[in-house]
Amino acid sequence: MPRILLIALLFVLLLVAGIGFTALNATPVSLDYFFGHWETLLPWVLLVAMLAGFLLGMLVTGFALLELQRRNRRLRKELRSLEAEVTNLRNLPIRNANG
Repeated sequence: MPRILLIALLFVLLLVAGIGFTALNATPVSLDYFFGHWETLLPWVLLVAMLAGFLLGMLVTGFALLELQRRNRRLRKELRSLEAEVTNLRNLPIRNANG
């Protein structure tokens, strides 16, 4: 229960900070890019930039996670092979060194 309360409190604090930031910085900005021109408020520009950064970060993290999962499968396969080899070596009869 305290964890949910902490998350809700953090969400409310971020919401209040966002509303305050928007109210204090509601100045229009002009963006010129290759295909045109866009005029909007500064908080929207920052929100889009943060969202784009978040999505790009998630994409990069997802590719890294897929690579780690692939490596993990390969290592587990190698481990099973080595464990089978050790088991086979343990089951070999021991020859008498004196005889």
